[in-house]
Amino acid sequence: MPRAAPAPLECTIDLPSLRLEGGASIDPVRLHMWWWGPEEDLDVLEPLGAASSAGVVTTPEAPSKSPATGRGVRLDAKLPTILVVHALTGDARVGGRGGWWTPLVGEGRPLDPSRARILCFNNLGSCYGSSGPRQRDWPWTTSPKVGVGPVSVPAPVTTWDQARLILRGLDFLGLDRVRVGLGGSLGGMLVLSLGALAPERFAQLIPIAASAAASPWIIGFNHIARQTILSDAQWPDRPERGLSLARQLAQMTYRAEPGLIARQGRALRPEVLDGPEPFTTKWQADLPYAQETYLEHQGRKLVERFDAPSYLVQLGAMDHHDLQRRPPAPDDADSYRLPSGPWSGLDRLGPRIDGIGIDSDALYAPGHLRALAAGHPERRYFELRSAHGHDAFLIEWDQLDEVLRTVGAPFDTTR
Repeated sequence: MPRAAPAPLECTIDLPSLRLEGGASIDPVRLHMWWWGPEEDLDVLEPLGAASSAGVVTTPEAPSKSPATGRGVRLDAKLPTILVVHALTGDARVGGRGGWWTPLVGEGRPLDPSRARILCFNNLGSCYGSSGPRQRDWPWTTSPKVGVGPVSVPAPVTTWDQARLILRGLDFLGLDRVRVGLGGSLGGMLVLSLGALAPERFAQLIPIAASAAASPWIIGFNHIARQTILSDAQWPDRPERGLSLARQLAQMTYRAEPGLIARQGRALRPEVLDGPEPFTTKWQADLPYAQETYLEHQGRKLVERFDAPSYLVQLGAMDHHDLQRRPPAPDDADSYRLPSGPWSGLDRLGPRIDGIGIDSDALYAPGHLRALAAGHPERRYFELRSAHGHDAFLIEWDQLDEVLRTVGAPFDTTR
């Protein structure tokens, strides 16, 4: 068995101009990459300027390295590749210190870097190293601001745009074949987009808590979150409160009532309970309930690590997701090809799809992934049972461990 590298690596690469589906262009386009796998990849990756991510925290203000440029490299195609795609406000750091899926990544774990190379790219339009609105060369446009008037906003992207950039990253690494593509939430949408754009490149897809198209439920909540940000009187100079409130709204869709009852319930804050005042005085206090302070805490956490314009871009990508909408035509830098006849993204998906839904998910109803598997003998559907709603794919480690081992992602390289 190959030996895993002692720690993950990160690097940023510059790729040729990308024309977005909406018409704007990014030139060059920057793509941030996280890798962990067998040591034999190191000879190829280290010249790119890859930096060990052990103990390194990549922030929007400080990408880990200057971008590497060139015509690309070629990793060993004999080693299986697992591509993980992150969610709305995630970053490329899947495992290792600070990784958002660390309990599932490592030797002996479902995503084992001694058995396969594990890759993740920061999504286009985010703020963790890939091209996004924080960079000066990101295009902006004027959009109507509901109830106020025109407002300057970052040029939108779609999941087709994001999937195209991921494919270009794989091309840069010389990887024509990916053993498994998996991701949750927006990441699951992107996994399905990749499978529709380039079905021949992915042996197996594992979308988690995702759907083939954004539902009206998703679009509606995203609209309220977006307008919350844009209606902030200080946008775009100081959008912190708008971003905090948008995150608080989203947090309610990420969780389910049983989990909230178990964790916060109707509890009052301890300082509200102290003292001789009667309850009628206490409940008039500022934020008397634990649920309120929990949401404010979640809002502050996002403001400290994310960026309001990037949040708007990611919300838009989620809204525009629809496998049945024909993707933009490829240009010279794209390796995917589209059929000359009618388009059906659902029909282009390969047979090997293992969808993982969440029984209490209020944002992505599990029926979406269940429907993808229905009537297809080679497709399977699994379901996490959780009190925590959509966020279960970031919480229920034991169940995820069991399901990922069942679907065989890290071990069976012949499927």
